[in-house]
Amino acid sequence: MLHQAVKPESCASSLEMQGPPPAVEGLREERKTERNALLEFFALTFLITWGMIFLFFRFPFPFLLRFGEPDVSKPFYRVYWHICVYAPAISAFFVIARRHGFAAVRAYARRVLHWRVGIKWYLLVLVGFPAFYAADRIVFAAVGGNAPAYPFDPWYAVIPAMLLSIVANPAPVEELGWRGFALPLLQRRFSALNASMVLGLIWGAWHLPVFFVYGAPYTPATIPLYAVQAISLSIIMTALYNATGGNILLAFLFHWQIHDPLNIDAFPHDVPIVTFMMAAIAIGLTIALGHQNLGHKKHTELLS
Repeated sequence: MLHQAVKPESCASSLEMQGPPPAVEGLREERKTERNALLEFFALTFLITWGMIFLFFRFPFPFLLRFGEPDVSKPFYRVYWHICVYAPAISAFFVIARRHGFAAVRAYARRVLHWRVGIKWYLLVLVGFPAFYAADRIVFAAVGGNAPAYPFDPWYAVIPAMLLSIVANPAPVEELGWRGFALPLLQRRFSALNASMVLGLIWGAWHLPVFFVYGAPYTPATIPLYAVQAISLSIIMTALYNATGGNILLAFLFHWQIHDPLNIDAFPHDVPIVTFMMAAIAIGLTIALGHQNLGHKKHTELLS
């Protein structure tokens, strides 16, 4: 016979022996590599920050005897604090260097210098956030809150203080890790909304030790509100990140503005109001831009 019928079981058995097509196998391997890179980044970030905080609180006496009471104005404690806060950036550079070499590190570092985006985005970040805090202050006063007096007199004394804060406050450097490294990889695996929520939860969890430090403005009782803030801000930042082609500099400036360098906000007295307003903006952006891309297109490139 020139042609013999082949049983379906034989076809299935043959396909199983051959394995998945090379393209599918390559995609699986790529996804596995991305997942491992993310896990390595998150693990190292928490290990550095939480490890250093644990080390101090578990063995405080050697620190106190050698360097005195904790005070970030002292060189040792300032360096110690900066390393804790720089952990996401340190981890991002380490993972990229280990997996892709120093040429990739240089390419990644150049992304921070990409400043050519529309002026409207700079205005949105540098003017929009102060306007947000001004609105928060107005709402807080309207519902009977007693907002603290503006700390700068004359008002223009805020300018040198604001410029100093962009140098002295290490928190915005986190964005080299959170938005610059983790977000594009998460957006390859999830929708923009889901990637933002995952990153927001991890970002918020990373800050948990702050809630148990005496004198911190947040307390363990405000953790749920802080979680909502972290997720809301993460969604807003993803929308900005995608709209600007993955601009890390704007993410840096956005994070700087979160800390209210103009001292307009009524924080820490107005946490529920700020939380509600941030959540409302995040929900509005999700409805307007769509959950899949939170805008026109997700930015998923790590080195460009």
